[in-house]
Amino acid sequence: MHIGHIFPFYFAKYLQDQTGTLVYIPFSDDEKYFLKDKSLDEISEYTRENLLDLLAVEFDPKRTRIVVDTADADVVYPLATAFAKEVTQATVDATYGEPKNIGLSFYPAVQATHLLLPQLVEGRHPTLVPIAVDQDPHVRVCRDIAAKERYDVAKPGALLSKFLPSLEGPGKMSSSDDAPSILLSDDRETVFDKIRTHAYSGGQTSLEEHREQGGNPEVDVSYQFLYYFFEESDEQVERFAREYRKGSLLSGELKEMAAKKITNFLEVHQERRRSLGSLEDELEQFRLTEDERQVARRRAGYPESSLVQK
Repeated sequence: MHIGHIFPFYFAKYLQDQTGTLVYIPFSDDEKYFLKDKSLDEISEYTRENLLDLLAVEFDPKRTRIVVDTADADVVYPLATAFAKEVTQATVDATYGEPKNIGLSFYPAVQATHLLLPQLVEGRHPTLVPIAVDQDPHVRVCRDIAAKERYDVAKPGALLSKFLPSLEGPGKMSSSDDAPSILLSDDRETVFDKIRTHAYSGGQTSLEEHREQGGNPEVDVSYQFLYYFFEESDEQVERFAREYRKGSLLSGELKEMAAKKITNFLEVHQERRRSLGSLEDELEQFRLTEDERQVARRRAGYPESSLVQK
């Protein structure tokens, strides 16, 4: 995972701390298998590592549920089966393009399960889905399903966010291409090296030109990191922008500030991760209870006499 992956979870944690909200976190290990040229064992190992990073965010276990598609198939699959009947192949093709396998054709029903599960467990209530803009089609398909009166759920709302920029400039940070990303496992030296070497600058090509013409914070990656995530003070980040435009703040100075803030964040995150016990023990307190599983299946139309068991 890179820092672009983890920030939606820290945002959800912030909302939970501020409002006491329920947080449901789905892990789409099945979708990753459909999409990536990886074995099931490799996908399982990635899932374990991702779960440890997620647990290091320190959600409230009384107000948080983590659902792993393959591990929680007893609740995910029955619900997805019910919702799949509401989605035509034409809708899938029109929304996502032609899927490269039948697993991806079915996946919108699984995604709808993720988004509606909180209401199927807790009853009808407003649901907010913080996602990047490329995930919006999932919410739109799910809203069509939620409109069916028989499920007695509210349409989930999406809170859309911009992509965290790649170090190399405008564009989505990704761990699956050749552009460098700042990984959650990176140490201080690695982060400073990546920022100094790869972070796209909005400054001029020479010190003299920069002092005279100033830089553009809107395209400077180090400034964008500070602006969106790592500088808490609005006054400070606005001052950085003014000084950068005037040329009194240099690109190298911005890079050093961003690298320091990023490493401080990562070191705290990594320390919390190291302090965790075994994944199985840590995860158990976040899993759906048997009562919650039965309630969700029943609200989706499965009878009490269903053979599905935990």
